Amino acid sequence: STIELHLRQICGPSPNQPAKSAFHIPIAIGLVSIDGKDILGQAGVSNGFDIKVQTNMNFENPNGDGTLTFHFDREEATITIEGAPPKAAVSFLRGFSAPVKIDFPRSDADSLLLASKDTDGFVRWDAAQTVLGSVIATRTSNTQLAEALLNTLSYSAMSAPDDGEAKALLASAMTLPSTIYVLDQNPGRDVIELDESRDLVHAQLGAALEDRWDQIVNQNRNDSPYQADATSIARRSLHHLAMDYLGASVQIREPQTAWSLYYDLYQRCDNLTDRLFAFSRLLRLEASFAEKKALLIQDFFDRFHTNPLVVDKWFSTQASCMVSGTLSRIIELTNHPEFNLHNPNRARALLVTFATANHREFHRPDGKSYTFLANEILKLDSLNPQVASRICAPLTRWQRFDVVRQERMKDTLERIRQHCQSKDLLEVTQKGLVAYS
Repeated sequence: STIELHLRQICGPSPNQPAKSAFHIPIAIGLVSIDGKDILGQAGVSNGFDIKVQTNMNFENPNGDGTLTFHFDREEATITIEGAPPKAAVSFLRGFSAPVKIDFPRSDADSLLLASKDTDGFVRWDAAQTVLGSVIATRTSNTQLAEALLNTLSYSAMSAPDDGEAKALLASAMTLPSTIYVLDQNPGRDVIELDESRDLVHAQLGAALEDRWDQIVNQNRNDSPYQADATSIARRSLHHLAMDYLGASVQIREPQTAWSLYYDLYQRCDNLTDRLFAFSRLLRLEASFAEKKALLIQDFFDRFHTNPLVVDKWFSTQASCMVSGTLSRIIELTNHPEFNLHNPNRARALLVTFATANHREFHRPDGKSYTFLANEILKLDSLNPQVASRICAPLTRWQRFDVVRQERMKDTLERIRQHCQSKDLLEVTQKGLVAYS
C-alpha cells in the first residue's frame, strides 16, 4: 500500500516578530509493521521490505537503522511511501529529533502498536502518554484501551532486564500524564474535573491489574543499602509506579491497607527518594487519617530539620497535596518558624509548588487561592522582585483554563499590576495581560 504524509509547519507570532520564515526541522520518521519490525531504511531492507520513498525534501538514513531523517526546511512538504504493508504505523519524531509538537491524528490501534512495539523509546513513551491522556480526557468509565496498554507494558516490566534503562522507560511510559498535560491537549476544560477523572482512571487501572502491580512491587523491592546507580534508580522508579497503582486501587475499599503499604516503605527505607515518595502518598490519603498525618508531618520535619534543602522538600510536598483544606494548611505554613519570604528557595518551595502542582486547591472555584497568592506576591515584591515575578508566572498561563477561571486569574493579575512596586513584576503582569487587552 501507499502512505502519503503532508507536512506543514506553523510557528505563531511572538513579540517583535509577527511573521517568521520556515525553520529547518529534522523530522526522524520510522514505519512499524504489525509485528513490530522496522520497515524503512537499512533495517527495513534487512527485514525483507522493499520500500520506495519520494519527497521534495532532503533525507538520510544516518545510523543505518529503521529511521529516516527528513530535513523539513519549508512551509509545506510531502512524503510518499510506497510498498508499506497493511496496518503499518507511522512513528514520528524518533529520538525527539526536534523540539516541536506534532499534530497528527493516530488511531487507537496505531497508538497501542507504537507504545508496545516501536523500536524507539521516545515514540513508545509518547504513544503511551497519548493513549492514557485520551482516556483521562474522555472522562469515561470505559478504560479498556488503557487497560490493554498497561497489561502489555506491565507484562514486559515483569521480565525487563536490570540494565538501568528498560525499567525506567517502562515506568515513565506507564505513568499517567499530569492533569496540566491533559489540559494542554484539551484547553478550556475544567481542570478540577480533569483531575478527578485522572484519579478515577488511576484507581480503575490499579484495580484491573492489581495482582500484576503487587508482583512488580515485590520484584523491585530493594532491601539492600541505597545506591545511586542507573540500575537502582530504574528499579525504584518501577517500584514507585507499581505502588502508586496498587495504592490507588486499595485506598478506596481498604484505606488502612493503603496507609500500611506506604508507611512500611517510609519506615524501612534508607534514602530520601523512597521516603519522600511514601511521605507524599500518605499525605494524600483520606481525612480519617488526619491525626496520623499530623504525626507523620512532624516526624519528617524532626528527622531533617537541620537540612535546609530537605526542609524545602517538606514544604513543597505539603503544598502539592491535593486534598480538601490544603489552602488552610498553606496559610498555616506561611507562619511556620522555618518559612521566610526572605529565603527565595523556601518561598518557591511553598508558593510556586502550590500554584503549579496543586491544581485542585489552587484553581478552586471560589478563587480564594488566587487571592492568597496575590497577597504573598505583593509582600514579596518589596523584598525580592525577581522571585515575586517568578511566583506570579502561573497566573499568566490563564489561556489554557475555562472561561470562569480565566476571568478570575486575569482579575488577579490586574490587581497585582495596580499595586506592585517593582518594574520586574510590572513587566510580568503587563505581558500576562496582553492577550486580554
